[in-house]
Amino acid sequence: MSAGNAASVACGPPRGRYGIGPRRETRVTGCRRTPVGAEGSGSVRTRIGLLSALAILAVCGIGQAAEYYVAPRGEDASPGTKARPFRTLSKACQVAGPGDTVYLRAGTYCETLTPKHSGEPARPLRFVAMPGEKVVLSGADVLAGSWARYRDRTYALKTYRKFVQLFVDGKMMP
Repeated sequence: MSAGNAASVACGPPRGRYGIGPRRETRVTGCRRTPVGAEGSGSVRTRIGLLSALAILAVCGIGQAAEYYVAPRGEDASPGTKARPFRTLSKACQVAGPGDTVYLRAGTYCETLTPKHSGEPARPLRFVAMPGEKVVLSGADVLAGSWARYRDRTYALKTYRKFVQLFVDGKMMP
């Protein structure tokens, strides 16, 4: 490398002794150095360190968020994809983790959300309705069985469940 191709590089502390003041520069000849003005992009060692960290994160699956889908007509044996969604929130709660998003298709879900894994401050676990679709999360349990006429327009169902409120067609009964 000729003296005419010498590059000016920063050396020493980034800004004077206490982080203030002008940078000191040194002329280097005969070897490759980062030209002045390019040091903002970081040293080679810093770049290699960052690339190594990103590669480790990618290999371990850390930082990669997954998307799952739930639909009333899905199947819990499915992979939870958009084309083959889970049926229940319970299944989605078992597999979803930090940074994941669970999309709910239109319908009423009579379940309680109890995720197995919590989110993290920078990677929340999200349950969201599909854009443009109406989703109802109801903690109510459907009473199924053989309803029998009790009196006039009143029907009864024997059940082992205990409850304090009764809803019929979405309206609370007195």
